Amino acid sequence: MSDLTCRPAGITMREMSALVVVNPVAGRAKGAKLRQQALAFLKQQAAGEVVETSGPGAATGLARAAAKESRELVVAVGGDGTWRETAAGLAGSETALGLIPVGSGNDLCRTLGIPKDIRAACRVALAGGLRRLDAVRLQAQGIDTLFINAAGFGFDAAVAAEAMKLKHLRGLMLYVVAVLRAVKHYDCPETVIRTPEQEWRKPVLLVAAANGKFYGGGMKMAPAAEPDDGLLEVCIIDAVSRRRIYQCLPSFIRGTHLTLPEVTMVRAQSLVVETRAGMPVQLDGDRLDTGGATRFELTVLPRALGVRVPQPGH
Repeated sequence: MSDLTCRPAGITMREMSALVVVNPVAGRAKGAKLRQQALAFLKQQAAGEVVETSGPGAATGLARAAAKESRELVVAVGGDGTWRETAAGLAGSETALGLIPVGSGNDLCRTLGIPKDIRAACRVALAGGLRRLDAVRLQAQGIDTLFINAAGFGFDAAVAAEAMKLKHLRGLMLYVVAVLRAVKHYDCPETVIRTPEQEWRKPVLLVAAANGKFYGGGMKMAPAAEPDDGLLEVCIIDAVSRRRIYQCLPSFIRGTHLTLPEVTMVRAQSLVVETRAGMPVQLDGDRLDTGGATRFELTVLPRALGVRVPQPGH
């Protein structure tokens, strides 16, 4: 840990109580440069105490401890996966989350309007307005966790696994190349999807449960999603051929897929997905170790998390 102690004019004691959580491997090669920019600016602003995560899950413990200490703010320097882990430790508390986008996708920032520019994003994290977002609880056998942007069951989780192997790409190009690799081997298992009002039993390519509008480095999977409306935007894509996946990919990138015959969109406060063992699952871009679970329950936790966002007019 290091302590950023010198507080310049304009930074209040509210910001001095911040904890800065840094994922030292986020964003691949370019992420190192972006992290350096972020930490240099935060040090200049005396933003608070800095700690690096030691591995998967570490950000949750650090954030949970910060909330118990009644810190005002945790600034997470990373990407969607880092923000998910940090949010899991802050949900239900009064400690706010600031997002510094140095990851490969940074999709939550797209939904919230947080700038790509690192210095501008740091200013938002330290002094932006507060927006309370929904979190989503996912439960399965041996699993009880949260996500804040999107969960994917099926093909898109297989894509996330392929993306982890591609070390030199970022953003939408990373996702597109990963799609082209995953499509060679993936099949479409029989799946049960259930909301409080409806049920489907059929082979599917994927089920995406979105709290934010974007995933996959900028794909507009759920253009109508609002992260604070108490609802999931659920996208169900029927089993399709590999050729049809190639044909439809541009529509998913643009967010114009809603009228495709293979696509069903539905809003719900909760969702159950049941499938055969081995169906891949991703949460905010990270592959989930399902431990062989076949039934997943998702429940929206309304406005469980405070996130710093740009002030109106800025």
